[in-house]
Amino acid sequence: MQEGKEGRDTMKHAGVERWMAGMIILGAQGIARAEAPDRAPAPPVEIVSAGESVDADAVMSVRPGAGAGVFVQYASGGHWTVFTACDTHRSNLPCRFDLLISADADVAFSDPQGHQLEPVDVLTLGADGSLRLQTGTALQLDGVSFDADPGATVRVDVFLGGESRPDLLNWISRGEQRQGTSDSPVDFTPTSP
Repeated sequence: MQEGKEGRDTMKHAGVERWMAGMIILGAQGIARAEAPDRAPAPPVEIVSAGESVDADAVMSVRPGAGAGVFVQYASGGHWTVFTACDTHRSNLPCRFDLLISADADVAFSDPQGHQLEPVDVLTLGADGSLRLQTGTALQLDGVSFDADPGATVRVDVFLGGESRPDLLNWISRGEQRQGTSDSPVDFTPTSP
């Protein structure tokens, strides 16, 4: 009887080990790559999203802990930064953000880097090339920078505490800081490559 249980446990562990073989985790400041090696890729899904322009080389100044938001910036040459802030000074709580960052299939992200990530924060590079940043932002700015084709459109979907919150997005367009939209996800297209 015991022998049968050990056999099932071995089989169960072998399945977990196969799944884990497709996953690379580099720690709080690194990147996790999630792949399901025994599964066929999901068919592409057409996502209709709001479109916004983002000024190239515009930078936002954000005070950590002063307000909740997700900030999208683009630097000429295809360099993106997306970071989070929380209203912890007022709420005494962290913000549990979940950001999904993607692009069309012909656009590849490269050199993703986590910024000020702590052990509770996870940055994942999906098998489809998308990025997912899950944070427990409190009194600092947690974020990710990455490169894409110059001028390429990047899609950002924001969740806070499990709820879609496109109203927390911030970016600069036509020289003015914009905040929030009612549609999610949002496609950001740089004003110049």
